[in-house]
Amino acid sequence: MAAVNAAHSLLIVGSSLMVFSGFRFAEYARQQGKRVDAINFGKTRADCFLETKIEEDCGAALQRLAQHAMSNARPQQSALHQTWAAPQSAVGLFLE
Repeated sequence: MAAVNAAHSLLIVGSSLMVFSGFRFAEYARQQGKRVDAINFGKTRADCFLETKIEEDCGAALQRLAQHAMSNARPQQSALHQTWAAPQSAVGLFLE
């Protein structure tokens, strides 16, 4: 949980969070008042409190996220932020 404590937000990638081992991080981040976002096809256990959910291929979404982050000196001005309202900081990736 130290990584969640140190982060501004949490990005969940490719997980439905149906098992508690992954969901506990999302729930903890929410309880701390942190933004929780996801890239995942279909339903997740955290859908009710996600700020943003992107339903597309995880690899393609992450590649786009990396390209935008690398090409913009100011992340809050990136096309990704404008399009997805994505967090400026993410703490981890959970893959099932």
